[in-house]
Amino acid sequence: MGKLDGKVALVTGASRGLGKAIAVYFAKEGASIVVSARKEDVAVSVVDEIKKIGGKAVFSKCDITDRGQIKATVKQTIDTYGKIDILVNNASAILHGIPLMETTFENMDTMWKTSVLNTLYHIQECVPYMKEKGGRIINFCSGTGINGDIGACCYGSSKEAVRGITKVAARELAEYGITVNVVSPGALTEMAAIFKEKHPDMYAMSVAKIPMNRLGDPESEIAPVIAFLASDDACFVTGQTYCIDGGGTFVR
Repeated sequence: MGKLDGKVALVTGASRGLGKAIAVYFAKEGASIVVSARKEDVAVSVVDEIKKIGGKAVFSKCDITDRGQIKATVKQTIDTYGKIDILVNNASAILHGIPLMETTFENMDTMWKTSVLNTLYHIQECVPYMKEKGGRIINFCSGTGINGDIGACCYGSSKEAVRGITKVAARELAEYGITVNVVSPGALTEMAAIFKEKHPDMYAMSVAKIPMNRLGDPESEIAPVIAFLASDDACFVTGQTYCIDGGGTFVR
């Protein structure tokens, strides 16, 4: 019996990296998955992978900067499975290595649309379907914002805004049995590899701050904690920040 048996989960940005790991892990735990992403060919391969292990999954094409497409993805979830129990707001642009004094309006606009507004709109579209029986919402922040890392003005500040949304949502939605938590992951993904290639010094400095001296495996070390937050076991946990990063971030 899986931790998420009978649950329906919408996972954004699920075509690769941590989003894919979460979608696959949730399916192994019994959840039916909506794989939300922009790139159909890659996302469909995730759906196929889930089906091969006996899980249930469908693809939904979604540009997270377009509220109409977000609404359509949530509707597809309801049309396909009849409900939505779990929302994982994983999708976001990533902009690193931009000094404060070089940060542009375009940089901030990109992060605001893909991180902050994307998170807000997904919550607003999903909550009406969760109100009757409760639900789980997991958002994503970053140690770069919590720690105030150099070169992370636009990215880090947007993720701190997501933490703010999370705390407000946790209070406002508690009466409906909807929990809202935020995760700060330190995952070894394709994006981490790209960051390492583009900014080797910053990458090395970031890893050096981690007591365990490495990034975590997305499926075996990060996804299980997110699955806990999505499960009935976490029914009394809300408004919290979970740093799954080998001790690299301490929330004060």
